[in-house]
Amino acid sequence: MQEPLPQPFGPPAAPVASITTTQPYNSVATMGKILMALLGIGAFVDLMSIFFSGLQLSSGVTASSEMQQMMIGLLQLLVFLITAILFLFWMHRAYSNLKSFGATDLGFSPGWAIGYFFVPFLNLWKPFEAMSEIWKASDPNTRVDASGQWKSAATGALLNAWWIMWLVSNIAGQVVMRTSLEADQPAEVLSATRVAMIADLLGVFSAILALLVVSEVTRRQEEKHR
Repeated sequence: MQEPLPQPFGPPAAPVASITTTQPYNSVATMGKILMALLGIGAFVDLMSIFFSGLQLSSGVTASSEMQQMMIGLLQLLVFLITAILFLFWMHRAYSNLKSFGATDLGFSPGWAIGYFFVPFLNLWKPFEAMSEIWKASDPNTRVDASGQWKSAATGALLNAWWIMWLVSNIAGQVVMRTSLEADQPAEVLSATRVAMIADLLGVFSAILALLVVSEVTRRQEEKHR
């Protein structure tokens, strides 16, 4: 019996189902709540600093008042560092979530969305652009698809006010640092205290606006994910 000739080509392979991967969504709710609490604490500490600075202006420069101001300053620095670190983690996660909403052609990677905070000159507007993409793509009322039309959505007054106040308060902080380091005489210390009070007041407004931004972005992402 003649054996069947070997077939040079096998039977057609069964079609392989295409595999699509979707960027997973990671909730920012818990991190956002902790961040908002820290921003509130930061605003309260700034108000404490304004209060003690006012006492120093009314009673004059004393050893105890200088010690109080130093302790408040250290507390402000500690709260700022913890808040800043958590804000970067929160923003990184919020930006990473944009692909899970269908956003494409993003202007940043999640790493550079926060990395530009540390690049001189570019940190004046690049982080704001990244936050604007988070703001727009997270809006539950905005359709996010490959067309990229979501990028033309309005940024909103709150986000603009937050960024302007962030820049202004940082500039004020630099001025305070220089005036404090150069203050040797009591009159110079009092003058530096007045500048510090203005910077602290700007810091309060900056923290409140940041709290509102974090709250709104967190709400948008959680609602859009549902």
